[in-house]
Amino acid sequence: MLDRMPQLIECCAYNIDEQTRQQLQQLRSKYGVTVIEECCQGHCCECFEGPYLLVDGALLCGASHDVMLKEIFSHRSTRKEEEGKRRGREGQTTEPGA
Repeated sequence: MLDRMPQLIECCAYNIDEQTRQQLQQLRSKYGVTVIEECCQGHCCECFEGPYLLVDGALLCGASHDVMLKEIFSHRSTRKEEEGKRRGREGQTTEPGA
């Protein structure tokens, strides 16, 4: 879903709980993501229907905020693993006949 760590996550104060606030704080402190919590974002239908976040301006809806945030976290760790593997391959040299 995400091709990079988001720069901005916006949420409605009435659509998130304390656990989600703590997870957003972790994103803010650990990865430098800007998190904006507003009283109303004008997405009342989505807010009424269930969990949502605005991620870099794109509306993201899911079964729960926890699921959406875990996807963002797992994307970050998967991306780091891929970069490490790529760097390892680039540093390898193969000798002819080896």
